[in-house]
This record gives sequence, structure tokens and C-alpha cells, in this order.
Amino acid sequence: MIAQGIGQIAGNNMAAALGIIWMSAFLSSVVDNVPFAATRAPLIKDLSVITGLELNQIAWSLSLGTDIGGNGTPIGASADVVGVAVAEKNKYPINWGTYCKVAYPSMIVSVAVCYAIPLLRYVVP
Repeated sequence: MIAQGIGQIAGNNMAAALGIIWMSAFLSSVVDNVPFAATRAPLIKDLSVITGLELNQIAWSLSLGTDIGGNGTPIGASADVVGVAVAEKNKYPINWGTYCKVAYPSMIVSVAVCYAIPLLRYVVP
């Protein structure tokens, strides 16, 4: 149902794939990125069939958004959880506000750069 909704909104163009980058980035910042990507795999497969886009296009979008987006919060990626725990263990606690104030803007810039990759790979001749 989610794939059908995205397909109706975006149509059969790269908007679906590019929207996946941003959606997955923001959602994977609050949900660990590994289970997030695993649960989205069937969605992108269905979306490929519905929109007619190549699965590679949508898979790259999901991969880039999920991987980079996971760095936005302390719980978005396993490495973030470990890094915050190690810092706390060494008497350098990092609270959510401090972490997000630094990480979220850099995550958004990184996702914006990654936004260009599918465009250059699949749209620009």
C-alpha cells in the first residue's frame, strides 16, 4: 500500500527514487538503519514494479539515504550508539541536543550531495 501511494504521488519518474533518499534519511535517523533498510527492501521492490523504474535506481536511493541518515541522531546507527557510549565511559558525555545540533546539519548536507548521485547516474545522459 505504501509503494502504491508513493507511486501515485511520484508517478513513474525519478521523483520516487529521489524522494526515497530524503524519506529514508529522516526515518533512519530515528530508527536504527539496519532494520530500517531490511524492512524497506520489499517496499522498493514493489515500487519498482509499480513505477517501472529500475530496481537499481531505487535501491541506490534507499541505500544512500538510510546510510547517511542514520548519522543524524545517537540511535540512528550502531556506530553512533557505540561512539556515544565510549565517550560517556571516558567521562565525556554527549547528550541528544548536542549530538543532533552537530550531526543533523551535516547529515542534511551529506544527503543533499548524495541526492546528486542518482541524478547523475540515471537522469543526466
